[in-house]
Amino acid sequence: AQQQYEKALSAYEKAIEIDSTSPAAWRGRGYTFMTQFIQNPEQLDLRTNALDSWNRSLDLNANQPKLRRLVQKYTPRRNLPEL
Repeated sequence: AQQQYEKALSAYEKAIEIDSTSPAAWRGRGYTFMTQFIQNPEQLDLRTNALDSWNRSLDLNANQPKLRRLVQKYTPRRNLPEL
């Protein structure tokens, strides 16, 4: 499975090299990282990479309501101190 994730990431990275303004490429890169994070939740860098990719995709095309919901779902909540 890890080899398939690496292949997918490589393909998305190549697509981003060709067209860094492709929301689909950034979105797919994010999906690949998030899928790995869900399977390995101790690897927080995977979640960070996914959210960074998804936010880049949303910067390029804000009209992605499903992706926006995923960003909200997986963005860590900061615990506010009690008053």
